[in-house]
Amino acid sequence: MRKQNYGILLSQVDDLQEIKVMLADRLEQWALAYIAEGELKGELKGTLKGEMLALQRLLSNALVPYLPKLPV
Repeated sequence: MRKQNYGILLSQVDDLQEIKVMLADRLEQWALAYIAEGELKGELKGTLKGEMLALQRLLSNALVPYLPKLPV
C-alpha cells in the first residue's frame, strides 16, 4: 500500500525497469530545472550589481559640486 502524503506524485508502476526509466526522466528534469534556476539567480545578481554601480555613479556625479574642495 502506497502512502498518499508524498510531495512527488508517482504514477502506478508494474515493474522495476519502469521505475528506473521514470526516475531517470525525473532526474533529468530536476537537473535541468536546477541549472535554469541557477542561471536565473546569476542573471538577477548581475543585473542588481550593474544597477547598483550605475546608481553609485549617478549619485557621485550629482554630489560632486556640493562637496567641499579639499586642498591638494
